[in-house]
Amino acid sequence: MSFSSEGAGADNHFRSSILFGANVASYKFALGQSLLDLAAKGVERVTLKDLADPFSRHLCDRLAEVNVQGTFAHSRFLDACRHFNSGDINETELITATAMLGFNNVIDAFHVVSGGDVPTKLVDERKTATPGIRLTDEMLRLAGQTQAGNLAGEVQSRWNLVERAWESRAVNEPLHVLYDRNRKLLVPALLGKRRPITAARLALNGYQRTGHDDNRSETVSL
Repeated sequence: MSFSSEGAGADNHFRSSILFGANVASYKFALGQSLLDLAAKGVERVTLKDLADPFSRHLCDRLAEVNVQGTFAHSRFLDACRHFNSGDINETELITATAMLGFNNVIDAFHVVSGGDVPTKLVDERKTATPGIRLTDEMLRLAGQTQAGNLAGEVQSRWNLVERAWESRAVNEPLHVLYDRNRKLLVPALLGKRRPITAARLALNGYQRTGHDDNRSETVSL
């Protein structure tokens, strides 16, 4: 699939980052969800330590369900999230680890799609004495629109698809996705493994809204 930015607004540029950015780790999904959370509260600037709270919470929740959250074998940050889930470290230690390890690349890479930045800047990193980020006016306006809830659902649905693909790859098991028309869900096409992956409407909504024909069959790249 290709993404055309011509005439697109901040909502489609946000979708582009979530749908078509590189899938090396699930950090961009946690960041996208955190930005929506913060922008909905009208937060304009936040330190990395404060950003670490929603960011790590979203990842810890996911790790509790699916242990594979990237294409790499080891991650000190994800291990810290796992240690928190198992009760080996406390919340303060998790936040400290997240601020130190969790944002090394994800903020700069959030806007990168197909080797270039999407036209709308949604977040700027502030490398000052107290490192943090600034949510742009476009991000704040986006969170105030009626479709903000759909964007949050699309982030979660895309995350469901990608982590299931990683989970299957980790055990060398190919993943073929089918559409369950009766339940309106995407499910793995493996005998005896029809546990829903995600809601089809939200999973495909972003692709359709970035210029694709609703009635055309698409192959979703994971």
